[in-house]
Amino acid sequence: MPENLPQNQEQLRTNVELVAELDGKYTNLEQDISFRLANYRYYLQHFHGETAVFLNVPKGRRKRTTNWSGRIVRMLTNFTMPALPEINCPGDDEVKGTQIDDGQVPEIGKEFDKVEAKEKLIRRMFNSNNKQGMRELKNGLRTGLSLGDTLLYHPYDPGKRTFRIENIFPGFARVKFANDNYQKIEHIFITRVISTKAIFDTYGKTVPESSFQNIPPGTIWDSWLLRQRGNAVVKIYYDGKREVHYTTEGTVLKNQSHGHDDVPFTWIPALSDVYSPFGVSYLRDIIPIIDEYNDAISDEDAIVKLFSRPKVIIKNATQKDLDGMKAMWKRGVVASKGDLEVTPFEFKSTTFPIEKRIEAILQRLYQISGFGPAVFGMPPGSINTGASLTLEYAPTLQMAQIVWESWEPKLLTMLEFMLRNWEKKGQDPVTKQSFKDIIDGNYEVEFQAPFRVPREEAVHASNIINKLQSGIISKTTAMKELGIKSPQDELVTQAWEQFHPLITPELEQEIQPKQTPQQGQQQGGDIAAAQAAGGVPRPSGPPAGFRGSAPTR
Repeated sequence: MPENLPQNQEQLRTNVELVAELDGKYTNLEQDISFRLANYRYYLQHFHGETAVFLNVPKGRRKRTTNWSGRIVRMLTNFTMPALPEINCPGDDEVKGTQIDDGQVPEIGKEFDKVEAKEKLIRRMFNSNNKQGMRELKNGLRTGLSLGDTLLYHPYDPGKRTFRIENIFPGFARVKFANDNYQKIEHIFITRVISTKAIFDTYGKTVPESSFQNIPPGTIWDSWLLRQRGNAVVKIYYDGKREVHYTTEGTVLKNQSHGHDDVPFTWIPALSDVYSPFGVSYLRDIIPIIDEYNDAISDEDAIVKLFSRPKVIIKNATQKDLDGMKAMWKRGVVASKGDLEVTPFEFKSTTFPIEKRIEAILQRLYQISGFGPAVFGMPPGSINTGASLTLEYAPTLQMAQIVWESWEPKLLTMLEFMLRNWEKKGQDPVTKQSFKDIIDGNYEVEFQAPFRVPREEAVHASNIINKLQSGIISKTTAMKELGIKSPQDELVTQAWEQFHPLITPELEQEIQPKQTPQQGQQQGGDIAAAQAAGGVPRPSGPPAGFRGSAPTR
């Protein structure tokens, strides 16, 4: 580059070189995006029930469509992730293999506090802002089951000092995975069509419109917006260090470090393929069965019409005779001339074979989808106990487990990324502890799958209580198995209630100091005076040395 170049020209040349470099990477991913966008459009049409175009129905026949695809995907989403997965953070002794010297009492309380603080940090991230993070997880799962892929964007929010989770439509993304590990994103482009006014409001720069003719067909999801005036294509590039926002016309809108030690995106295949980083749609094997079902109910509908609208055969009739008979038919009475022959057309077919066909199709749908009649509220048996429903839900549980096996390692990788970057970001605004002290180099997180089959809750709780009373599990473990999110808070509450004079008044006598008869006579007057004034003084909290205070929720 020539020396003494004016600063604006030098910056312009730098931007031109940068855009050329990024566009080279962008073009290399074009073939992949074209294939994926075609699949996404196909599956989205079925998810939204826009499947009439796929039915081969003769002209004049009504096309009957039942949107099984959307319903089953939503049901599997709610079954697989009905709530936030239970989060467990192993202590340093488990992760780092900390050794305890003989005779040394382990600092269980301190380690427990650190683990509890980290678990709360993660749960707060998912539940903050009206549980936006949890909603985005479910939206991502629903997107993945429909299309085969989910893309989660999770940058750090310095204002709230937490991470933000956003479900990005995978059709907007061109992804380059590492050659030695296709589970790792090397760089990614997010391509959107945005109005030039919105670009100016966001970046403070005026950009020209993008031309629809300059876009290769089938490479940008919402390219149809370019047929309207006032829109431009914005490409957002991320790698392990920086993010660059620029338009297809070469205007660089932003070029800066994103502040993370890796790409803040996680790509999750719904049903993973060991030979590809991209997933397989849950609907792939279900759509042919649904199309066959819709074809069958269309046939049944046609037969019912033939029964409900009887036809006749007329011989020796002129057009004038036919017009007269049509008018009489509407009045419900048909009178024929002597030379006319009117014979009702008898339709011999029935709907029985088609009904059997529909039943067979539904059985295949139950088997392939993993959702039996019980899931749709139609249990086959008359005794619907927890044990029998567990058996009916077994295929659904297996399908949810298959989906969870793809999602769990990706979510754990995402949380490891968050904890690793969180550690460098100051202190927790709630507890005022530094993130470094809370995380302390321990990025391990464990999930417990959130889905479960119907069960007898009373029996389940009784089994846990029996284990607790037998000394098999601790009170903390029992609380977690019973669904209590923060056992530490519950233990603090119990201890606080134990020493509260209104909740536990029977402790009033126990906390009075033991006295000799002589001391009692000397202090009797004082006690009587205190009782006359309102009772013996009671403690306002737990005794000295108790760790914990009145709980706040």
